[in-house]
Amino acid sequence: MKKYILITVLSLVAYTGFSQSAFGIVSYTLPEGWYAKQTGDNTELLKKGMESANCKIVFFKPVKIVTDTEPIYTKYREELVRSSRLEITSSSAVQKQYGPGWTSFSGLQNIGTKGSAYRIAFYSISDTKQTIFFAVYSTGEELCANELDVIIQTINLTELSAAQSGDKTKAAKRKIRLLPLKSLKPLVNS
Repeated sequence: MKKYILITVLSLVAYTGFSQSAFGIVSYTLPEGWYAKQTGDNTELLKKGMESANCKIVFFKPVKIVTDTEPIYTKYREELVRSSRLEITSSSAVQKQYGPGWTSFSGLQNIGTKGSAYRIAFYSISDTKQTIFFAVYSTGEELCANELDVIIQTINLTELSAAQSGDKTKAAKRKIRLLPLKSLKPLVNS
């Protein structure tokens, strides 16, 4: 009987189609149809069939600073925007979340480009040694926003002490609270 229960549970886990992945100090879970693509020092999370659409998450190379104040977050966000040659047409207020050993900032920017407009939510996650910045590119499609929010809500901090021992199976995860993309939309100044 136990064997059948175990097979059923394993089948359900495989059926859900989610895959667990990591980038630097964070881990995340991708829904079915999404995959990670390495581009230089960055990692892009893309949906199969929507690679050319602005519906993706880009994790930028970790930086050896702790982003624990809004001016630090804003400075690095502006550098990322400038390096991407984007034009911000409006922005939300910066939001801060924190807990023991971590800090996160987030904000949403309306981006204007030739022929189209979309939104980018910039997030930062810091532990006590480094920061990962990531950008969530969102089109106006409801499905895109829903799936991006699912990914954002799975992002956790990976405990480096466990991961550095070389045994990835013992790497502990610390739950962090990131604002969903949908909660940032009403905050944008037009």
